[in-house]
This record gives sequence, C-alpha cells and structure tokens, in this order.
Amino acid sequence: MSGATAGPAAGAAGERLAVIVVSYEVRELLRRCLASLADADEVVVVDNASRDGSAEMARGEHPGRTVLALPDNRGFSAAVNLGVAACRAELLLLLNPAAELPAGARPAMRAAAGRRPEAGVVGFRQVDRRGRAQLSVGPPPSLALELGRRALQRGIDR
Repeated sequence: MSGATAGPAAGAAGERLAVIVVSYEVRELLRRCLASLADADEVVVVDNASRDGSAEMARGEHPGRTVLALPDNRGFSAAVNLGVAACRAELLLLLNPAAELPAGARPAMRAAAGRRPEAGVVGFRQVDRRGRAQLSVGPPPSLALELGRRALQRGIDR
C-alpha cells in the first residue's frame, strides 16, 4: 500500500517528500524498493528487528538514508510513528518494502497533493510489473473472495 499524507497547508509541488518504509525479514525486497528510491528527497527505513540483515544492508548500500533498527518487533503502526517522527519533509509516503516506485512517481504525488491542499491523505493506483491495476484493500483471503477478486481483476484489465 502506498499513499502520501499532507497537512492542511501542505501540497505544493516544491515541497519535500519523505518515504517511510517499515521492514521485517524482507532484505531482498527492501533492496529493490530502496533502489527505486535513489532520487527521493528523504527515505526513512524502520526495521522491526529483522534477523536477515535488512538493516545492515540498508545502511551499507544506502548510507545517506535514515535507518532505524529496532531491538524488537513493535509492529507496523509503532514503526510508522517512529519513522514519521524522524522525517523532516512536508509530505510523507508510506511505502511497503515489496513496492517499487517508477520514475516520475514522486513528482506526480507532489502535484496531486498540491491540487488538493485540504486533503489529509492522497491515495494512488497500484500496478503490477506488467502495468495492470491491482486491488489494495479487502477482507482476509478465502476461496470465494479470491474467485471474486479474479473476476473483478479481469473486469479492470478490460
């Protein structure tokens, strides 16, 4: 899931965008995610006590980024709060470590936030590696829900 948050006065195209990534035991996914953020204004990785070397990889391969390695797994919301507290940017993007941002995504996010400065949250369309739209919300998976989701996906693809 990804989305930019902006306060009431935020949203101008020139404002800085910070990307917050919460990780746990996803070193290789995190590596690809961080590579897609090479030109980001600010990146904060909050690692929830991974034992797979995620925090060490992030520090070693991206020395200009903030990496908070927690001594224990505090969960997603607590990690996000720590990441937000470490940011200096006006706009925040919460990014899953399995996600990668294509070129031009951050300027588009800034522009979208600028068009709606009263918005507190801006959501964006998720696509897979082939460019097809993906659903990003819903109840826990089941066979019936998966069949329904696939039918809906076929409709979206058309």
